[in-house]
Amino acid sequence: MNYYDLFEIPVSFEVDQEQLTRRYYALSKKYHPDKYTLKSSDKQFLALQMSTEINKGFKILVDRQKRIKYLLEFLGVKFIEGQEKVSQDFLLEMMDINEELMDYQFDKDPEKKNSILKSIERIRTSLSDRISPVMAGIDYNNPDMNALSDIKDYYLKSQYLGRLGVNLNH
Repeated sequence: MNYYDLFEIPVSFEVDQEQLTRRYYALSKKYHPDKYTLKSSDKQFLALQMSTEINKGFKILVDRQKRIKYLLEFLGVKFIEGQEKVSQDFLLEMMDINEELMDYQFDKDPEKKNSILKSIERIRTSLSDRISPVMAGIDYNNPDMNALSDIKDYYLKSQYLGRLGVNLNH
């Protein structure tokens, strides 16, 4: 299902959160299964299916990382679990942060945590600054596969940074 069409919003890596939320509530109200209790079983089933798709689509489109992956897949980019790779330079940088993270796990010094957070944010900001113009320049009707590959690389690196943040807070 094309969730952009469902919510009647433009196909984009960035969405208007207010518009998305308004459409979500309108569609949720329209297709809420309780409104179909006196209808035929077919209509009840369709309402339940629509309600499920509305909720699933909202969870994807409201979350930036999920939206990026969804749109990349929608545009034909493949993700192969366990076989995705990022650059060696990035992995070396992540290894340094992971070492700091392991040190922090043994000594919960707030200064160490702050240093790790700053490193993660510095990398995240750098990645975002580089990919923003690429994302803004995508022609969704005829996307440049090199640009999509760059966006996929950004997505994978962002996922890695997100996991580091989660590990830091545990």
